[in-house]
Formats: sequence, C-alpha cells, structure tokens
Amino acid sequence: MHIPEALPYFSRAPLEAECLGHIGLGKGVSMLAPRRAGKTSFVENELIPAAENHGYDIIYVDVGKREKSPELAIVETLEAFNGKSAFKVTSAKIEGSRGAGLGLARRSLGSAPAATIDLVARLSRAFDRIRPTANVLFVIDEFQALANCTEPGFVAALRTHIQRLQRLKFFFTGSSRRELSNMLSTQGAPFLGMTMPVPLPELDRSFVEDRCTLFHERTGRTIDIDAMEAVFKRLVLVPEYLNQALGLMMVRGIYDPAAGYAAWKDAILEQGEGSKLWSTLSELDQKIILLLNHAPATPMFAKSTLDWLGNCLPGENITTTRIQTALQRLVRNGVLEQAQARGGYEVSHDELQVFVSHLKKPKLPALPARRR
Repeated sequence: MHIPEALPYFSRAPLEAECLGHIGLGKGVSMLAPRRAGKTSFVENELIPAAENHGYDIIYVDVGKREKSPELAIVETLEAFNGKSAFKVTSAKIEGSRGAGLGLARRSLGSAPAATIDLVARLSRAFDRIRPTANVLFVIDEFQALANCTEPGFVAALRTHIQRLQRLKFFFTGSSRRELSNMLSTQGAPFLGMTMPVPLPELDRSFVEDRCTLFHERTGRTIDIDAMEAVFKRLVLVPEYLNQALGLMMVRGIYDPAAGYAAWKDAILEQGEGSKLWSTLSELDQKIILLLNHAPATPMFAKSTLDWLGNCLPGENITTTRIQTALQRLVRNGVLEQAQARGGYEVSHDELQVFVSHLKKPKLPALPARRR
C-alpha cells in the first residue's frame, strides 16, 4: 500500500501580487469566497509569506474558529503581538510551479488577562501598545463572524483603531455574502468603503493537471486528465475535495478517476456534515433546498411553486406563510442566504450544497416556471 504525504499547496501567484498591490496602494482588501474554496490556504501559504518578504509584520487571527467569541480571539491575538510576525517559517520547500510547502506556526498567546476586564478596554490597550517600526498587515479570516458581535461598541472601536494606525494595513476574508456585506458594503456598514474587494478565482484545468502530475510522481501511474477534470467539476470545483479524492486513490491503489470519485463519495461525502445536516431537516426544508439547487432563480411565492411543493408533499397545507417561515429559519441557521445579484435565495452551507448536488436527481413534478 502506498502511504502518501500531504499534497502540496497549489500556487496562486497572480492573486498574491494583486492583493499586495492593493494593500500597498491603500489600506485594506476583502476576499469573499465559500468555505473550503482555498481562502485560508492562500492566506497562510502565499499572502503572509509574501507580505513578510516585503517587510510587513503580521497579525493573524482566524475568528471562524472562535465564532462564539470572535471579539476575544481578536483581543488575545493583539495582546500577544509585540511588533514581530505572529507566524514564523518552520520549513519551506519549493516544488516547481506548485509553490512553497510552507510550515506556519502560531506563537503562543500565553496566559490571557482576566476575562472580566471589558473587551473594548482591552482592545484599546492592545492597540495603544503597538508601536510599529515597519508596516503591519492585520489579517482576519472569516471576518463576517463579527457581524454577530455581542460586545457593545467593539466593532466601532476596532474600526477606529484600524483607521488610527497609519502603518496598519488589513486583509479580511469571509464566506457569507450577507454577513460580510453587513460589515463592509451595505448602507451603515461599520467598515463601509474601507476595503478593495478581490475575488478568489476558481481553480481550473491547470490545477487538475498539477494534481495528475503529482499522482504520477508518487505512484508511477498515469491517470486521465480529462476524466479527472470531470471529477473536479462534480466536486463543484472545491480543491480540498479533489485532494481528498486523490489521497484516497493513492492509499487504495485506485487509478480510475470515476472509481476515485465513488470512493470519495462513500468515504467522505456520505459521512460528512452535509449529510448529517440534511438528515435533521424537515421534508419541507429539504424540498425547498432541492428546488433552489436545481432552479436557483425560482420565485418562491409563485402559485407554481406552491403547487410544486404541494405535489411533493401530499396532504401538507403549503402556504406562502409556511414557506416564508421556513426560509427565515434556514437563513437564521446559516443554511440559506439571500442572493444579492438576482434576488431570491441560495444554499450558503457549503457542505450541504455539495451533498445536495451529489444526490440522485429526485423524481419530482416539473419545476415551476422561472420569472421572465
């Protein structure tokens, strides 16, 4: 059996140059992309090392890992910062065009001050102690978690301190369009106009070719690139999922991409968070999600939609009120969000979206006509 090493990071060098260019010219950059699309990998493997090479000190905090207390995560990270990078390079190996396999380690935060101290006061003291001798890049991953901040005055204070420090630049990422907009772009947003939005491009065939080359280097076997690209599309272009499928193929000695996809689906998709969440949803919720997945521009309160749901759920009294209640509940629970570009709703829980996309197409009545 072949025991593979972790697959190396796939470089996004043009994106790194664009982000650093905007940071150098202005103050901040924001990046919106779904979870698992590669934002954190880009930040840790390219943005931070490149910024350090350009003389920036780094403050990095992933508030997505502390969603219940993002304010505390930010304060503790700032308190630990002493003017030196919060990361250190532990190893670096350049592998051709695949970029650096970079080992990054957070410095210990040490013992935190008493939790009873007001967080806004701690935030102010932490910023007051920053006396940068070089430019500082403040990176907040999953920044939209602060949209649900419960600490009075914290977000306003954070904005004020960021604006006050002349040598401080910032880079925010987010995976929820609605919550990130509430922080950055809607009327009254606390950080309105402070960032340049930069999209995270989807990886394309070049990524698939790179992974197939790695597979050949490590196993001595060649896999069909076109077939692997088809698998990548079935995995909704999520790089982490393709890496998982390739890892399974290496471990199990699978050389057919379709069989590798089937192995991934059985081992990971069916056991993942999307599958677990799906099993907890009501039948009405499931049908709404299926409808939005197959026809995202569907007018949810049209008579044709009510008739379609009624045919799917015989005996149920489907009303606009029930649909509205279900939609509000699904938005509140982070399953759906409003699609700003076209109106309506879309699935925002990435693992559930992937799970639903891989379900066999249900034998349902004809979908309601889209609004012209």
